[in-house]
Amino acid sequence: MRTLWILSVFTLLLLAEGKAGESDKTSHQHTHGKSAPPAVCQLTLTGDQRCLPGAVMGEGVITQVPSLVNGTEGQSVTLNCTVRNTNVGAVRWSRDTGRGRQPFFNTGGGASDPRVSFILKNHLTDRSIRIDNLTLGDSGVYYCDKYRPGPSSEIAVPGPGMNLTVTASKTKTTLPLQFKMKLPFLKVLDVEKFHISHTFRDRVTEQVEKAYKKKYDSKFHRSKVTETKLDEEFIVVNMELVFHQSPAPGLDDFVETLKKALLDFTVLLPIDLNSITVPGILPGTTLSLQFNMNLSTNKGLDDVGSKVSETFKAGLTEQVNNVYKEKYLTTFLQSEVEKIEVGEEFIVVNMELVFHQSSAPGSDDLIKTLEKALLDFTILLPIDLNSITVPATPTPPATPAPTTPPSHCHGHSKPWPLCTEGPSASGRGILGESLTEFALHFYKEARRIEDKGNMLISPVSVAELLTLLLLGARGDTQTTLENVLSLPQNFTCVHEEVLSLTKHLRGSVEMASRIYYKPGLKLTDFFGDQSQQFYGAKPQQLTNNGTTNLQMINDWVAQKTHNQIKHLVDSVPQNTEFMLLNAIYYIGKWKMRFNENETKEEKFTTLEGKHVRVPVMKSKNYRLAIQYSAALKAKVARFLLSGDVSLYVFLPPVFSTSALKEVEDRLNLETLTKLVKNMESMEPQEATVALPRLKLDSKTDLLHLMESLGEIGASNTALVTGVSSQCV
Repeated sequence: MRTLWILSVFTLLLLAEGKAGESDKTSHQHTHGKSAPPAVCQLTLTGDQRCLPGAVMGEGVITQVPSLVNGTEGQSVTLNCTVRNTNVGAVRWSRDTGRGRQPFFNTGGGASDPRVSFILKNHLTDRSIRIDNLTLGDSGVYYCDKYRPGPSSEIAVPGPGMNLTVTASKTKTTLPLQFKMKLPFLKVLDVEKFHISHTFRDRVTEQVEKAYKKKYDSKFHRSKVTETKLDEEFIVVNMELVFHQSPAPGLDDFVETLKKALLDFTVLLPIDLNSITVPGILPGTTLSLQFNMNLSTNKGLDDVGSKVSETFKAGLTEQVNNVYKEKYLTTFLQSEVEKIEVGEEFIVVNMELVFHQSSAPGSDDLIKTLEKALLDFTILLPIDLNSITVPATPTPPATPAPTTPPSHCHGHSKPWPLCTEGPSASGRGILGESLTEFALHFYKEARRIEDKGNMLISPVSVAELLTLLLLGARGDTQTTLENVLSLPQNFTCVHEEVLSLTKHLRGSVEMASRIYYKPGLKLTDFFGDQSQQFYGAKPQQLTNNGTTNLQMINDWVAQKTHNQIKHLVDSVPQNTEFMLLNAIYYIGKWKMRFNENETKEEKFTTLEGKHVRVPVMKSKNYRLAIQYSAALKAKVARFLLSGDVSLYVFLPPVFSTSALKEVEDRLNLETLTKLVKNMESMEPQEATVALPRLKLDSKTDLLHLMESLGEIGASNTALVTGVSSQCV
């Protein structure tokens, strides 16, 4: 049994006020196999704070037996709770999954997971609960607590706690799925080379997931688009849906559910109405017209070498003609699209309209007329519902008989190819866009897996760790890693650009990555040399002594985090083949500091409606860039920090959990890129700012997350194809 460990350590020191001693410290450990200590109080910048006041234990009043409970992913589990004293207030369940105790189930309102129900409703002494459709993120300690009577949020008697461990299901059902999306009459692009964009794939996946959850109140273990291809009239979409259990709910009428999910799937090309320009009516009553069509985040095709189709031009001309005729009861003598250019963000359209007479009707308000014509111009990608194919009786794959695995070493004896151009502006642009897209996918996948509570992640450190792994990856594994990192295939300059980025950040942000490997495994010389060249550290061989390994790894972590994290790993299993570590350390100061004398404790309302007191940093004339984002439907503020680093704070218009989630859902590559570019050029303005001091602790299971992102897991032995000179 091989073991692959992926760990990332993130340490951030943010000096919040005028004195260096008054600092906010945030430490983050991405771990597999280790629980992070619970935080006393946790706060998100958008106002989601969860703090639980202490209470005196009433011994024997509440019993939770047994203290250890095991569950299986996708199945149900019962957590027992017996209350002897029925005079005090309501029973509410809370849990600690590594972030401190947080509300979990409360029939009187507040936080209540829909998968949870009482075993016996309205029973006075038996307050046991049942959790359905378990996920790996449900592992943790569950508390059955008695609260004081009335609306008080104070615990009268806390429960002793019950430790739940959820293990991965071994009976998952994998369902291959295929359907076709017809390229309609108004097809925009005749594409010679193309690939389907990540955002398009994400929207298809999201549409299917929502439909399944709505009907069956259940989630997939994993769902993703595995392949998309252009087939004359159609985009053929292949998906893989992995269910938690076998048989999975709803498979008997799953096709009908999918038809409903996919029926309304559309891709829009909205017109930028502000871009409509009419230079004037030329001699011969000819009107030149130009406008932009925004290539939105819903765009299906990332095109290379594309041109605009004649059917699209004809459809656009017809749209303008119809609206003009409807309003003025006349037609153009001639109307045609002269030129269309496909740019990075827009399709730029140039039209020529020739009128019958010199005094053309409607020329005084033609732009408003055209706005109406173009406002509703949409491009549909309708699903061919008859093309949806699902195996009639999906069954878990049979366990194959043991065979001799093929060699993973063949053909991978060469080092990573040299970058002939070296660090360049184009290379920096490619890496920057790839890192941004990876960060968004990483964040959204992490949020999907753990959709409650606070979260602190460092995608750039995880990306550096994966690019180090990419240095030794070949074949299909190289392609997988490139896809996960949103990198172009065979981008040979990636390591030079990562090194250039690391040097640029040095002084304020420090990053380091290292691979540890089992004793006796012989690595290729070129991998060690290139690891040193690009990432500053050769792979380190483990010893046969577990204590020595533990000390060696924790010492490295302490050194790279400036002793902020001194203990990351509790043990190193004997069967560990590779351990991948990354550390990132950032110490930042506000470029415009808060006055510590104005920081006072104030009442803070949590998303659950509770009131707690927290220290709040305030300023009536803080200079920062601030704007309202129509795309996100939220206010965005940019705080300048030392080391060319910025902190962006998103504030939804209303105070609710759903509003926060809606902002997260709207965040995409195009919106984020435009937002950052725009706010970087904005002049700071004075604003009244109140920002709670914060401390965040977070734990993320990277192996589970990497598996969701791209089939990178502990069993993927091909990861080491270019690392070791031995066949492992």
